[in-house]
Amino acid sequence: MTIIETLLTRTTPLTSKEAAEYLGLNERTVRRWLQAGRLKGYRPDGENWRLDPAHVAAYIHECGNW
Repeated sequence: MTIIETLLTRTTPLTSKEAAEYLGLNERTVRRWLQAGRLKGYRPDGENWRLDPAHVAAYIHECGNW
């Protein structure tokens, strides 16, 4: 199963740490990208980021590096 397929079958949001692992990035970079709007995410508790796995899969697909 590819990374994109794995993400598209996931039913729970990703943490910024999990997203970083899928993207091959540092978690700090993911948080900066979220703040800049480069990735879509939300903060349900006002502090910790959550990302829709489908949005991360779309980002990976658009980049074409995976």
